[in-house]
Amino acid sequence: MIARLRAAGFSESESTVRRMIDDGDLESYRTERGGHRRVKAQSVESLIQRRAATQ
Repeated sequence: MIARLRAAGFSESESTVRRMIDDGDLESYRTERGGHRRVKAQSVESLIQRRAATQ
């Protein structure tokens, strides 16, 4: 997921991805064990398509 975002020109830092999740730009869920965030691949592709449409 990080590599896909980087290839599309997004910052790949964890804090940026967390912010995009918190802002609703990326859809994610938390794991039952540990509460780690997981981003859905379709959400990443949608974000990339939305960005491409606005440029």
